[in-house]
Amino acid sequence: MSTLIIVLFSFMILLNAAVLFWFTYNATAYFQRGMDIIGTSILGMAGVPLILISILFIMFIFRRRKRKGRIKYIEVVVVFLSIMFSGCLLIITNDSQWAETRVTSDAVRITTDNRYEYRLDLVNMFQRNAYARLYLKNTADEEEIYIPVDIELSDIVVISMGDEIQWSVLESTGNPSQYILSTTDDFLVPEKRFDINVESKTSIEINN
Repeated sequence: MSTLIIVLFSFMILLNAAVLFWFTYNATAYFQRGMDIIGTSILGMAGVPLILISILFIMFIFRRRKRKGRIKYIEVVVVFLSIMFSGCLLIITNDSQWAETRVTSDAVRITTDNRYEYRLDLVNMFQRNAYARLYLKNTADEEEIYIPVDIELSDIVVISMGDEIQWSVLESTGNPSQYILSTTDDFLVPEKRFDINVESKTSIEINN
């Protein structure tokens, strides 16, 4: 086998490996969560064939016998299939939204003093980098505010959702920049209460 053919097959192996890594990296949101059913299906339809094709390239490289016409034809077909599967997998990966921030929220409510619309956001739920935040929208000037809230999300398995579901209640305190945020039974985690400072955009857990 000529050096040029060995270089070509080696390049195809590296290309397939790079495409598989890029797909896995994105489908797991930068290794922050497990692969979802769509990603797993795509991996089975395009990723597994790429792995098998790479194994064939390795076999071709270490093949000792002289390459005959039929073997050359098979090699050309395998190179074509490799380009096709890697190209398709690369396009699917680049067009996907796996790596984008995912926000799950309950319905928007309004504070007891009618100053803010609010909801509780769960960002990148079921990922290692998941976190909770309070979303506020000033009813007067429509300013949007995000305040991080220290709620442990790693133990949550099921989330209740719907227009009638309310994960939290935000109550006024008489101070226009201070509110009390309390989680509800709909949130399916132990109840927590937070002192919310809108001006400084901070939250402090209130220990009962």
